[in-house]
Amino acid sequence: MLSFLRKVRKSFILKDQARKYLLYGIGEVFLVVIGILIALQVNNWNEHRVQKTSIKNYLVNLDQEIENDILNLDRLTHYNSFRFHSLQHLLNLANSPMLDLSYPDTIRSFKNNIIWNQELPKDPDFEFLKLSFLWSTRGANKPYTSTTFEDLKSTGLFSSISNESLKQQINHYYAESERRFGSLGQEGFVRSIQPWLDILLEYGIIPHDLKPGDDPILLLKEDPKLAAALRKVIRNAWWREHSGITMILKARETRAAIQEVLEEL
Repeated sequence: MLSFLRKVRKSFILKDQARKYLLYGIGEVFLVVIGILIALQVNNWNEHRVQKTSIKNYLVNLDQEIENDILNLDRLTHYNSFRFHSLQHLLNLANSPMLDLSYPDTIRSFKNNIIWNQELPKDPDFEFLKLSFLWSTRGANKPYTSTTFEDLKSTGLFSSISNESLKQQINHYYAESERRFGSLGQEGFVRSIQPWLDILLEYGIIPHDLKPGDDPILLLKEDPKLAAALRKVIRNAWWREHSGITMILKARETRAAIQEVLEEL
């Protein structure tokens, strides 16, 4: 009988130990799970912090890049303002009809132009003619850079920007820049000057090397095809000047939107 009671007592002790071991094991598993969850949360916090820092750095670089775009756009508008006004003036000197534009208010003032900061000459002036012919085939430089924007998209960080309005603003700025000054804009520029170049070369005149003996004003008077070709150049000069002014405003708006988001980061 005593032996039986001892066995029963021993059985209860073993069962109690098993229960304790079971509870201990469950506690260990619980601690491990909690530790993993905490580690994952900390890792997510770190990734979010790194991502936020990366986005901020990209936006700072983007802001600086667009600031530089504004300087390039300003130069482009000066170049094409000179092209527009000087070439219109050549037609006027030749008593040939000037290009009639429907949007005169979009033309930049000719005052303080970086190429010619004087009044337009009333009579043919050789230095003025040289500059006019030189710049008749120039002014097609690409005034914007999209390196940072392309990097931002390639890393996948652009889609991580939470401000949808900012993303739309940036997308619109670069899409519009590409439309006006990208490959299509460059092709349009080449098409606008090609007839002008071809006719001048037939007369033995090289636009970037006008000689004192050349008389382009007389040619404009006598050759209506040359005058028509020049009007095509003038129209492109107006378009590029107008585009430059438009994109300066868009660039400033985009910078303001970027800076507002940077203050929140």
